[in-house]
Amino acid sequence: MSKEGISQSQLAERSGIVRQRICDYLANRRRITVEASLNLEKALRIEIEGFFYRIQANHDIYICVKEQAMHNRPNLGHYRKAVFWDTHIDTLDWEKNRQWIIRRVFEYGGENEILETIRFYTKDVVREVLTGIADERKKESRNENMKKYLD
Repeated sequence: MSKEGISQSQLAERSGIVRQRICDYLANRRRITVEASLNLEKALRIEIEGFFYRIQANHDIYICVKEQAMHNRPNLGHYRKAVFWDTHIDTLDWEKNRQWIIRRVFEYGGENEILETIRFYTKDVVREVLTGIADERKKESRNENMKKYLD
């Protein structure tokens, strides 16, 4: 719209789509259909058929993957908020942040957090992550917990 220099009302007029529906698309309150995508592309002079529909599909895939990742996590009841003081534990992606989480738990966590982390990731994965950390900060605490829980 900004490239074409038009408002939502003008886009609605050009595309034949009701203005409120344009607002809903922009606010992500409504999914873009194939028909709407084709009308918007024509109105905005985009020559790629299904351009907005493909963006919608990619967005839907992203949301689904993110939701599935939220279900693949340990029992959060075993973790104190103090261990993850700088983030929201319920929104962590436990796979993407695996290294950071394991390190954090072995540096600041107690027995419950450490045991649940080992159960969730397995001893081999935890050991591999921890032995790969070159940073000297909190190394003593990490090594102490590795000896206690991984040997």
